[in-house]
Amino acid sequence: MLTDLAIARAKRPETPTKMGDAHGLYLFLRPSGARLWRMDYRWAGKRKTISFGVYGPKAVTLADARELAREAREHLKAGRDPMAERRAKRRHHVALASLSIERVADEWFENQTDYAEKTRKRVRSLLNQMPRALATAPISTLEPPAVLEALRQIERRGTLHVARRLKIVLGQICRYAIGCGYAARDPTADLRGLLRTPPDRHHAALTTPTDVGALLRAIDGLPLTSVGYALRIEPHVFVRPVELRLMRWSECDLDAACWIIPAERTKQRADLIVPFSRQVVALLREMPRRDHADLVFPSPRTRSRPLSDAALTAGLRQLGYTRDQMVAHGFRAMARTLLDEQLRFDPAIIEVQLGHKVPSLLGDTYNRARYLEQRVEMMQRWSDYLDELRDAKPTA
Repeated sequence: MLTDLAIARAKRPETPTKMGDAHGLYLFLRPSGARLWRMDYRWAGKRKTISFGVYGPKAVTLADARELAREAREHLKAGRDPMAERRAKRRHHVALASLSIERVADEWFENQTDYAEKTRKRVRSLLNQMPRALATAPISTLEPPAVLEALRQIERRGTLHVARRLKIVLGQICRYAIGCGYAARDPTADLRGLLRTPPDRHHAALTTPTDVGALLRAIDGLPLTSVGYALRIEPHVFVRPVELRLMRWSECDLDAACWIIPAERTKQRADLIVPFSRQVVALLREMPRRDHADLVFPSPRTRSRPLSDAALTAGLRQLGYTRDQMVAHGFRAMARTLLDEQLRFDPAIIEVQLGHKVPSLLGDTYNRARYLEQRVEMMQRWSDYLDELRDAKPTA
């Protein structure tokens, strides 16, 4: 059984963690520091989870959560789904007082449990940029002109990307409101084509063989630190920088020469197999590894945390490359371009290895082993090609 003292002493976890109480009730701890009351139960043969809100003396206390859990169990005993009962109660409250967009947005945001922490921060930042007049407007009476004016207000600040992304998020919130009975329509659906198109933004990348060779030679001059090893390995595996930074030894099989990135860390929310070339296996085998330390690229300050977001980019800046020349994400564009133009690999195989969705006869069904034999061959040929570029004599 939980106590307030035990909750107070609980440290912020590195990964989402549950602190169990009783009868399915538990406190869900997020790396962001959020503490949410939830209860698991079964209804119609399926596992369901109901949320009781945020823990705190001015929010939902331990006693409050237990009372809410007791009420939910009473509904179950009476043959009623607690979540359905809660929705009915919520609709009743909506009839008494119109909910603002801001309040519905907060509720919608709390329910986005599949979002990665970085995505949560980005979405929260978008919501915080919503003009006040729109945030406080009742969602049930929201009309397209009011939404368009708010988004154009953001456009006038020159942040066209923010306006377009906020429109997408607002659409998701409105559809959530429709499902919950808070609103009858999504006004953002009527705004198609009315926002200004922002200029394309591409990650700076080196994509000519000569430039890539020079970059690889420069990287070889870096000290053998976490950053140095990460920048030596990233060109060979060309995963997203966040995927590389969070790489763990427990996910790697050096004997089988592969790394399986778990679904919760990939953009497609599906496992991704990354075949290792002989060069990558050799680099990983020579890396120092402490007992019980699972992170492959720990921070130089503490081995319990990975390299920071800016670490790889800082390494490139140390080598003299500007943000307009090369960024950490640019290794993906580098591989995509040269694998296609120089090594002539099938673009579908390249895209699968990049972790992108590739249509097939089975639709969008994702198979982590798709083209695996060809990808193993491609990754080895790619590493051999990088070695050739690195070892080539620089042109005058």
